[in-house]
Amino acid sequence: MTFDRLYPNPNFSNYITVRLRPSREYQALHVPPTLMLSPFYAKDFSEITEREKAVENNMYLNKGRKTFLNDRWKYWDDWAQNGAKGFMSSSDYE
Repeated sequence: MTFDRLYPNPNFSNYITVRLRPSREYQALHVPPTLMLSPFYAKDFSEITEREKAVENNMYLNKGRKTFLNDRWKYWDDWAQNGAKGFMSSSDYE
């Protein structure tokens, strides 16, 4: 098998690369520059540790985007922990 036929899949543009630690925690290794935060991903993303470090290590994100993403993790983590969700729209992302 060779890797010359690999190509980016737009359906995976919001996937975070993680490592499963022996402690059963997911550690973020890489976030894509296309990463969007939204209610649809909030619960899953809240279970991943070291997201801030993965954002900072991404050379394709500018400083403003890195700051924005790292500032917003807590908001979405809190949102995921709160029981009342209400209506969600596919256009609810940032």
